[in-house]
Amino acid sequence: MDTTDTLSVLLPKLVKGIVNAVHDCFALIDQNYKILWINKALEQKGFILKDIQGEDFFRAFENLETIPQDHPTFLAMQTNETQEAIRKGLDGSSYLIISIPIQTQEGTYILEMSREIKASENHEAQKAKQETSAIRDSKKSDRNLPFEKVSEHTFDSVLITDLKYNVIYANSSFEQLTGYDRQSMLGQPPLIFKRSMKNVGVDKEFWKTILNGRIWKQNSERTNASGAQYFTEMKVVPLSDNLGTIHHYLVIEKNITGERNMHDDLEKYQLIAQS
Repeated sequence: MDTTDTLSVLLPKLVKGIVNAVHDCFALIDQNYKILWINKALEQKGFILKDIQGEDFFRAFENLETIPQDHPTFLAMQTNETQEAIRKGLDGSSYLIISIPIQTQEGTYILEMSREIKASENHEAQKAKQETSAIRDSKKSDRNLPFEKVSEHTFDSVLITDLKYNVIYANSSFEQLTGYDRQSMLGQPPLIFKRSMKNVGVDKEFWKTILNGRIWKQNSERTNASGAQYFTEMKVVPLSDNLGTIHHYLVIEKNITGERNMHDDLEKYQLIAQS
């Protein structure tokens, strides 16, 4: 089985669509700890797939000669259970690494997720809430579908809609971001679709973009369930089959409130310094 065939089996279109749309970095690693594939977020970090494909992941990502026995990807391969740890990247930054095992007839592969831990994020509180929610919902369903394995670990809010723009899935990060129960979203359109359906004439560019299979991006100010304001970076991603026929839409939102506040504070300090 060549790399293309392997990817199609390990990463169905829905999974690959989510992995490429979210802001977290993902790498697919084989049983020999070699890199098979990386997502767009890792490419934006400066990694080029053709340069690191087939290379040991621990050399490419951490410049190590051997794989540490306590590395989450090593432990996930050995235990067949999701593992996580905080490690240093090549750039010296701290990253939360979550290694998710994927079972196939050929053996176990690892989908390794990494996210930089920034000073503006209350990481421990966010992670604790996410773990509690994911554990709670894992008890509700024994499906353990591949896309759920991925979306329940990403820090971005993920909504999946059908062709009528009604939500058929929401992840635990949606609850953390908005304060609303994910079940309350099922069967109704996400806010961006709801608003655009009421203002089709005004939002022509939005509809033209997504109906032609292109990604819509915008930054938005939101209000959560408790009335607090926050800012998000949003993507609406059409998912299509091999013939280009759209079958689902993804709505991905990243909380950028901390970055926005830091930017505003910097502008204030600059104004003070100039006065």
